[in-house]
Amino acid sequence: MALINCKKCGKLISHKAESCPFCGNLGIKHCKECGAIIEDESKACPNCGNPSKKTEVLPETKTVYIETEKKSGGGIWAFVGVLIAIILVIIIIGSF
Repeated sequence: MALINCKKCGKLISHKAESCPFCGNLGIKHCKECGAIIEDESKACPNCGNPSKKTEVLPETKTVYIETEKKSGGGIWAFVGVLIAIILVIIIIGSF
Protein backbone atom coordinates (compact mmCIF):
# COMPACT_ATOMS: atom_id res chain seq x y z
CA MET A 1 0.00 0.00 0.00
CA ALA A 2 1.44 3.34 -1.04
CA LEU A 3 0.98 6.40 1.14
CA ILE A 4 0.45 9.92 -0.16
CA ASN A 5 -0.14 13.29 1.51
CA CYS A 6 -3.68 14.64 1.65
CA LYS A 7 -3.90 17.90 -0.33
CA LYS A 8 -6.02 19.57 2.34
CA CYS A 9 -4.43 18.58 5.69
CA GLY A 10 -1.11 17.08 4.54
CA LYS A 11 -1.39 13.88 6.60
CA LEU A 12 -0.39 10.51 5.13
CA ILE A 13 -3.27 8.48 3.68
CA SER A 14 -3.59 5.37 1.53
CA HIS A 15 -3.29 5.94 -2.21
CA LYS A 16 -6.63 4.13 -2.60
CA ALA A 17 -8.51 6.18 0.02
CA GLU A 18 -11.84 7.61 -1.15
CA SER A 19 -11.55 10.48 1.30
CA CYS A 20 -9.08 11.65 3.91
CA PRO A 21 -9.88 9.92 7.24
CA PHE A 22 -8.43 12.91 9.12
CA CYS A 23 -10.05 15.94 7.46
CA GLY A 24 -12.72 14.32 5.25
CA ASN A 25 -11.41 15.83 1.99
CA LEU A 26 -13.59 14.35 -0.77
CA GLY A 27 -11.91 15.94 -3.76
CA ILE A 28 -9.74 12.90 -4.38
CA LYS A 29 -9.72 11.65 -7.99
CA HIS A 30 -9.27 7.94 -8.60
CA CYS A 31 -8.19 6.15 -11.77
CA LYS A 32 -11.06 4.10 -13.22
CA GLU A 33 -8.61 1.37 -14.25
CA CYS A 34 -6.55 0.72 -11.10
CA GLY A 35 -8.17 2.89 -8.38
CA ALA A 36 -5.03 4.90 -7.59
CA ILE A 37 -5.32 8.57 -6.62
CA ILE A 38 -4.55 11.00 -9.43
CA GLU A 39 -3.31 14.52 -8.76
CA ASP A 40 -5.42 17.30 -10.33
CA GLU A 41 -2.65 18.42 -12.65
CA SER A 42 -1.63 14.92 -13.78
CA LYS A 43 -2.30 13.90 -17.37
CA ALA A 44 -2.07 10.20 -16.63
CA CYS A 45 -2.39 7.82 -13.70
CA PRO A 46 0.97 7.53 -11.90
CA ASN A 47 0.25 3.86 -11.17
CA CYS A 48 -0.93 2.39 -14.51
CA GLY A 49 -0.48 5.23 -17.01
CA ASN A 50 -4.19 5.47 -17.89
CA PRO A 51 -5.05 8.95 -19.29
CA SER A 52 -6.53 11.14 -16.54
CA LYS A 53 -9.56 12.07 -18.65
CA LYS A 54 -10.97 8.71 -17.49
CA THR A 55 -11.01 9.74 -13.86
CA GLU A 56 -13.90 10.26 -11.54
CA VAL A 57 -14.55 11.76 -8.15
CA LEU A 58 -15.95 8.95 -6.07
CA PRO A 59 -19.03 9.69 -3.96
CA GLU A 60 -18.74 10.21 -0.23
CA THR A 61 -18.97 7.04 1.79
CA LYS A 62 -20.01 6.83 5.40
CA THR A 63 -19.33 4.15 7.97
CA VAL A 64 -22.43 3.18 9.90
CA TYR A 65 -22.16 1.30 13.16
CA ILE A 66 -25.19 -0.70 14.24
CA GLU A 67 -25.56 -1.61 17.87
CA THR A 68 -26.78 -5.12 18.45
CA GLU A 69 -28.31 -6.54 21.57
CA LYS A 70 -26.01 -8.62 23.68
CA LYS A 71 -27.32 -12.08 24.26
CA SER A 72 -26.73 -12.69 27.90
CA GLY A 73 -26.22 -16.24 29.01
CA GLY A 74 -25.47 -14.97 32.52
CA GLY A 75 -29.07 -15.34 33.71
CA ILE A 76 -29.07 -19.13 33.34
CA TRP A 77 -25.65 -19.50 34.96
CA ALA A 78 -26.72 -17.34 37.90
CA PHE A 79 -29.81 -19.52 38.36
CA VAL A 80 -27.73 -22.72 38.21
CA GLY A 81 -25.26 -21.28 40.73
CA VAL A 82 -28.02 -20.34 43.18
CA LEU A 83 -29.63 -23.77 42.76
CA ILE A 84 -26.34 -25.55 43.50
CA ALA A 85 -25.78 -23.35 46.57
CA ILE A 86 -29.25 -24.20 47.93
CA ILE A 87 -28.66 -27.93 47.37
CA LEU A 88 -25.31 -27.75 49.16
CA VAL A 89 -26.85 -25.89 52.12
CA ILE A 90 -29.60 -28.56 52.38
CA ILE A 91 -27.00 -31.37 52.27
CA ILE A 92 -24.81 -29.70 54.91
CA ILE A 93 -27.76 -28.97 57.26
CA GLY A 94 -29.14 -32.50 56.77
CA SER A 95 -25.86 -34.11 57.80
CA PHE A 96 -25.97 -32.59 61.32
